[in-house]
Amino acid sequence: MRYFIFSFMVALLVSSCTNRDGINNLKGDNYYRNNTADKSRRFIQNSSEHEIFYGLYSPDEVSRMLKSSGLRYKPEAFLPVEKADKYSSSSKQAVSLGIYGADFSIAKLFDDTEEAVKYMKVIGQLSEKLGVPLEMLDNSVSEIEQKLGDIDSLSYVVSEVFTSSTEFLLETGRESAISLIMMGGWIEGIYQILNIIETDTLPDPVLIEAVISQKYSLDFLLTLMKNQYEDPDVAYYYRLFEVLATHFEKLQIYYMKGELKIDTAAKLINTSWSKYDYSLASLEDIKQIVSGIRSILIET
Repeated sequence: MRYFIFSFMVALLVSSCTNRDGINNLKGDNYYRNNTADKSRRFIQNSSEHEIFYGLYSPDEVSRMLKSSGLRYKPEAFLPVEKADKYSSSSKQAVSLGIYGADFSIAKLFDDTEEAVKYMKVIGQLSEKLGVPLEMLDNSVSEIEQKLGDIDSLSYVVSEVFTSSTEFLLETGRESAISLIMMGGWIEGIYQILNIIETDTLPDPVLIEAVISQKYSLDFLLTLMKNQYEDPDVAYYYRLFEVLATHFEKLQIYYMKGELKIDTAAKLINTSWSKYDYSLASLEDIKQIVSGIRSILIET
């Protein structure tokens, strides 16, 4: 389920997107080339039938990547819930709502009920601060106390909170707030992945593939943000993410000619062969830039 809490909203926003750089590039530079002379480059080759998603991963999917890799759960890297009260502007509240949503999903998947409950409560509080009417949140808030021991039920309640919030924001013409929520969720997801990758050792190939594939997701996110460029906050963050995108261009995915199909509806690249080309130095650069952007996003 791709970005389950925003699926209905993404369909509306993407209908107005005409520039899909992430897809167009697949038909040019990203076909297989084997002419690099840079000995610092590393490669991961996948010779089986597989799919690469080029939309926005949901926080749940990021969480599954972390758990499937057998890596250590690091809740200390989450955005502290105590900071939520310090965000007074609606743009900061929207960004942090996305970040807290990603952190909730990771805590939930690692069965940390206590941590998940804390993040769930702050998600409800931020939705209220964004102006979502209490009557749209009351039922969900009351369910928190009833379902404290059932983490799957809590996840369903959080999904309801996000759905109510995004529906309200759409109905009141606040698409820019939705873009900021999505942006916060994306940056937190990749921040958490990069936070556990040690670039002085050989990283897990599953995580490397996940990081490199995010170049497509970033293109997709930039397109959504550009639609809301008249909002000064979105425009400011857009420029930061543009810088990040230039560094992602140093990470390449190559495909065999004739072995590539693109499903634009599901945002899937279907291929029987792909090769991921990267360097540890490029990964470290991206890690530092992502960390820097996140620091700006969570400033109070």
